[in-house]
Amino acid sequence: MPKPAQPPARLTNWHVEWFDRTAAGREAMARLVALLPLVHATVRRRLSAATPGTRVRAALGSSWPTELADLGLSVADARSHRLEADLAALVGATTAEVRAALRGAHGNTRVANALALLEITASRPPLPASSTSATATGPADQPAHAGMATQVWRAGEVVGGVWRLVGPPAVGGFGEAWPAVGADGQRVWVKRALPGREASLLREMRQLGKLRHPHIVELLAAGPGPNPWLVVADAGETLRARIAAGPLALAELWPWLDAIARALDYAHLQKVIHHDVNPGNMARDDAGVVRLLDFGTTADMVAGTDTIGGVTEVASAAVGFHPGFVATELLVAQRARKGTDQYSLAAVGLAALAGVADGRVQWTAPALPLGPAQRAVFAKALALSPRDRFATCGAFVGALRRAKG
Repeated sequence: MPKPAQPPARLTNWHVEWFDRTAAGREAMARLVALLPLVHATVRRRLSAATPGTRVRAALGSSWPTELADLGLSVADARSHRLEADLAALVGATTAEVRAALRGAHGNTRVANALALLEITASRPPLPASSTSATATGPADQPAHAGMATQVWRAGEVVGGVWRLVGPPAVGGFGEAWPAVGADGQRVWVKRALPGREASLLREMRQLGKLRHPHIVELLAAGPGPNPWLVVADAGETLRARIAAGPLALAELWPWLDAIARALDYAHLQKVIHHDVNPGNMARDDAGVVRLLDFGTTADMVAGTDTIGGVTEVASAAVGFHPGFVATELLVAQRARKGTDQYSLAAVGLAALAGVADGRVQWTAPALPLGPAQRAVFAKALALSPRDRFATCGAFVGALRRAKG
């Protein structure tokens, strides 16, 4: 069998017997190990056990990445091992597009974040069919989303041919959210990103598209593309607004903590860390249903672990926007874990009991309506090390319920 002088552009096309035969094969092995969440010895063992003629992807089976969320790869590693062609195949983009996206990212950034825009626009189909429509007030020959990042929206305009903006918008660090109504009178929010913040909205679009839970806000429509927008159901009054009216009693806080804990534990099972749990990102509707909002700062956990593979721009965003609820490991540039969201949820609980919407409440504060056992539960959920916290958010809330005084 002829042996290539140089590694082929696509590692998946290699036959297992080509490895270790030449300098090119050994170089390709290093590239392959960098791409996969496997150690060098495991890759070699699986390739050795495969029948000659088997292609690498088939030999490695489920360990081969099927989407960006499966990668724990940094941009620096992707560059050093020249993985542009394989990453391009993963997201359905061209090698030049991948190379350009990586060129504009910091070396410590995860590839999943750097290529999030390419993954949505190149390989993910739009959600509802209406999501590809231009605004109803735009020119008939205007392409969908053209100039939307700089276009001025006004109350009364219709987005996607369905959603009528009623304004004014709420403006945040990543973009603006417009109150709107659907054709059937349903109240919704239409969100679009500020220029340069599109990756955050695309991340939220991707995560909400795969999360289905009664306590997570529902994604109704989306317009992926260079100027994305999405539509989510109106979840009601936020906990931040409720706290503004005064402190909550522990009995009133239970439904909030229980619902959000269920939502977070479900998201963690789907390998998603929320990263920005705070009173403004949870709301209760007229029926009393509490939901978790705003998945623009989420990150995917590396398959088989409980970390996101390192601190990236996602973690930095969480630290920058709601510092009163950010876990200590993010503040000292450590990796996020499932316990990171638990820490934030506990901080939200203390803020609600104290009536302080921006957090920064210590579990030792004497004014809190908590007994010694309840304070001990909060102390565990707020432990400096994630390993010392509860195993799940539900375990934290359950322990708090059982604590007597």
